[in-house]
Amino acid sequence: MTNDEITLFREARPDVAPYDDGARARARALLVDPPAAPRRMPRRRLVTAAALPAALAVGLTVLQVAGSDERTTPGPTSSPGTGPGRTFQPMPAPTAMKPVANALDLANNAAVRAAGQPGFRPRSDQWVYVKTIIADSSKGQGGRLFGPPDRRTTLEDWQRADGLGEAEFDGDGKLEVRMLTREQMLSVSPRDDYQYVLSLPDTANALYAHVTKAVADEAETGAPTDDADDRAFHFLRSYIDDYVLPPKLRAAMYGALALVPGVEYTSESNDILGRKAVTLYREANDVRDEIFVDPKTYEYLGDRSVAVRGYTTDSLDRGVEHIEKGTILGWGGRSVSGLVDKPGQRL
Repeated sequence: MTNDEITLFREARPDVAPYDDGARARARALLVDPPAAPRRMPRRRLVTAAALPAALAVGLTVLQVAGSDERTTPGPTSSPGTGPGRTFQPMPAPTAMKPVANALDLANNAAVRAAGQPGFRPRSDQWVYVKTIIADSSKGQGGRLFGPPDRRTTLEDWQRADGLGEAEFDGDGKLEVRMLTREQMLSVSPRDDYQYVLSLPDTANALYAHVTKAVADEAETGAPTDDADDRAFHFLRSYIDDYVLPPKLRAAMYGALALVPGVEYTSESNDILGRKAVTLYREANDVRDEIFVDPKTYEYLGDRSVAVRGYTTDSLDRGVEHIEKGTILGWGGRSVSGLVDKPGQRL
């Protein structure tokens, strides 16, 4: 006699009503052959959507800071990566501003500029406010856009600096605040609360070594990591997208991204708000993931994911679909960000 997982559950819980044949087949398929994770823009814990006409999308970055946090971390010349002894070519120490021809040049200039700017350390009871304009589609979305990016949506969220709170406006315009326990905060893998992100090394080489080790540690726990370099790219992308970073740490993020194999640079692009930008990008699994940077201030502007080749998806809710080359899967731009004293407060 053989038992599948559904049968085992049924025998253990005879009080539960039996599955119908269709539900049973779908559940069995998920257990045996789970669907691939959807391609999506970097995660944001809490967001709220409100229609915003594209004509009104105006970019503004505001930062309110207090205090200073200057650190110096020596950059190593090797990284654990995904196996023992993996090495990388370290980023040279930042010197003077230079013409930008590649990702390392961009990181160099961002680091040189950051050296003359004050750092900051938020109070534990302050909140990180981020307002983002994203592309939406009249065809809908779910992990990716299901049609052309013909609409714009505003997302706003607040995350407490110590990681123990988050807030959004619900569909009725009421502010919803959720306080978390430390256990809940630490349950996210990789850890990405603001307190943790601010503690990361603020030199490119040390940060890259830290992130590649985190990817390797994650793989050792059994988490699927088909492309460790792509995973490292998305760790860094998420850190930049979710929070307001001190200039020195933000420059280190660009430097660590530049050290990830496969990351390239383009000098002329525009973000979703029409702002001139330069781009750090990486292609993997038929998708090009882009990070937009202001070429003068080196502020983070936003990101986009685009199909660089046609590919096919198969999901339970939508079935088999072909994604055409050039399809925009997700696109967002930061319009306002900064530190505030309470959830719901805007800049």
